[in-house]
Amino acid sequence: MKTDLSKPLTRADAHAFVTSIKSRIGDIRGMIVELHDRLGWKVLGYDSWDKCVKAEFADEDLDRIACHRQIRTARLGASVLAIDNTLLPKRGGLKVGHARATEGLATDEDAVTAIAAAAADAIRNGKQLTSKAIRAKAKALDLPLKKAKADAPPVGAEDAEEPVGPVEEPPQDPALLDALDNPVPDDVREIFEDRKLGEEAISALRKADNLIKRYSETRGGFFCSHKASVVRLREDKAAIAASLPHSICTDCVGDGCNACMGHRFLLKSQLDGEEISPNQKKLLQRRGVEIEGMTKKEASRRIDDIAREEDWKPREDSEK
Repeated sequence: MKTDLSKPLTRADAHAFVTSIKSRIGDIRGMIVELHDRLGWKVLGYDSWDKCVKAEFADEDLDRIACHRQIRTARLGASVLAIDNTLLPKRGGLKVGHARATEGLATDEDAVTAIAAAAADAIRNGKQLTSKAIRAKAKALDLPLKKAKADAPPVGAEDAEEPVGPVEEPPQDPALLDALDNPVPDDVREIFEDRKLGEEAISALRKADNLIKRYSETRGGFFCSHKASVVRLREDKAAIAASLPHSICTDCVGDGCNACMGHRFLLKSQLDGEEISPNQKKLLQRRGVEIEGMTKKEASRRIDDIAREEDWKPREDSEK
């Protein structure tokens, strides 16, 4: 019988779908690990694991980095369960986001330590394990971080035969900040790097605007209306600009919550709706702070900074 896609799922059916999807993700992760570790890529005639992934999974939008993350997640999860098989749920195991929260640590052993400790705390407190808790535990345990590689890899290194050992990604630049100067956590870094594509699209629309204007001023472009096209182009630019990730969600710090609707970031428009209170305005203006265009949350952050510098505690009404 054909499924009626216009009919909403029941709550029970939706839960069943989620459970099924999670279990299948775990199965797929296990198969990726086996294909890598048991040299399936070599049997298929590829010189390296990377070439196998590019050729076999391109249509499924599964790239090398995604496969490497699945492999690393599986290995970290297995190591955590080897310490205590009750630390992770039987279905699904460790999440990729949890593993990515440890990408900045020096070794996978340190990552296992942070995850296991955070998972134990979560069970003890009756809470779910989160990426935020794992990062906080790594910081509390003062686990060492990766050192940036000074030298670039040799030419042709990407074509070298893939070793059958731990799969590690190159360390990422730790200096990525959102528009409010908050450090972007590793597990949501990709979201903010995607901004570049949106910004490139805006730049391309600006160039198109200029080209259409120049063309409309030529004899050949006599029938081309720049005025008509510029309206559409500006609407497109505004729509893309409004969709760009602006800052990490200040409520969940990138773990996903109702405030950010699970997207883990906020748009500028979501912050612009909150105006600075008169008390905030007065306090900041007295200290010569430029407040034009500043949102309420940005003002609260600035007041907190001032309070720390001047060693006083902000009154509640100065933050409203």
